Amino acid sequence: MNKIIDFYKAREKKFQNSYFTDSWRHGDLQRKALQYAIEILEIAARDCYDEDTRTQDVMDALSFLEEHIAKTLPIRNFRSALNIEDPRSREMATNSYLKGIKAELSKIPTSLDKPEL
Repeated sequence: MNKIIDFYKAREKKFQNSYFTDSWRHGDLQRKALQYAIEILEIAARDCYDEDTRTQDVMDALSFLEEHIAKTLPIRNFRSALNIEDPRSREMATNSYLKGIKAELSKIPTSLDKPEL
């Protein structure tokens, strides 16, 4: 799995097991991990015309995003679009579904205000 996503999951587990959660740092880390996953999908959508982008990094990014997005249909569609035989259709479909993933991601609260003491 991707290093930043692995790091995020380890930190998330630590936060769940602690009595005090530094929510500001956790939120910042989550935002960075989600952005990294999106960047992986952007590269896959850009390169899928000429290359087979069904890599483990892409599949891990999709799985990671599924854990954080309420409506996962765009993610499932993106995963399926990678299997389209025609390169032009594959490129168009992945870019379309990437927009849907980003729209769902924008619905996640991203308040990074420091918690009140």
